[in-house]
Amino acid sequence: MRLMQFHYTIVHVPGKELSTADALSRTPLTNITPEDKKLQEDVYLYVNQVIESLPLTDVRREEIRKHQEEDEVCSQIK
Repeated sequence: MRLMQFHYTIVHVPGKELSTADALSRTPLTNITPEDKKLQEDVYLYVNQVIESLPLTDVRREEIRKHQEEDEVCSQIK
């Protein structure tokens, strides 16, 4: 809905003309090597560790919940 205020034109650009590709567009869907699988597991473990180490107390969690309920967009999403 936020983008409705803009007028834009969508243009297809072939992948070979992109100077940088996003991570998902170049991820192989088959032939995953053991090294790739190990890397995926390591990344997953790292992300989980970062999330678990975030300083989120019960008070802070409740504060975030309260502000989300007061926010028009967040309350509509919920």
